[in-house]
Amino acid sequence: MTQLEALALDLETRVRAQVAPFDDATADAWLDRLEALGLDR
Repeated sequence: MTQLEALALDLETRVRAQVAPFDDATADAWLDRLEALGLDR
């Protein structure tokens, strides 16, 4: 796994857990962006 993929997976985990600063509105936007990348999880 590349470093960028690892960072994307970490970001997704943090967004889903709503770790600050990711509130619901922010989480939705980031999850859409991560989904658009089409990374295999």
